[in-house]
Amino acid sequence: MTTSATEARLAVKAAYRITSADQLIGRIVVTTTGPTLIQRLRRLEHDNGSSFSLLYGKDPADSFLLLESGRADAFSTDDNTLAGNISNSNSPHDHRFVGKPLGSSRSRS
Repeated sequence: MTTSATEARLAVKAAYRITSADQLIGRIVVTTTGPTLIQRLRRLEHDNGSSFSLLYGKDPADSFLLLESGRADAFSTDDNTLAGNISNSNSPHDHRFVGKPLGSSRSRS
């Protein structure tokens, strides 16, 4: 049995100069529909006393496209998925992780 752990993170375009979740006030954060991550994002809003709009992509590739096209200011999902989307993009150096991890999850296979 293999156990893997991932952490939910935020990725942004480097040009946005966003360095922390505190800077997402009034911005748009895209995620792929999933109750656990949505709860973490809502907790982030509550803990930071901030408010941002959530946009839902149909899958991680769609969500990343919303970030790449400028329709979203940040993309939140697990770190492995974010890293894959960034590395497979046309301009990987244009994107980066920001802020603290939003929490971890474990999967077993």
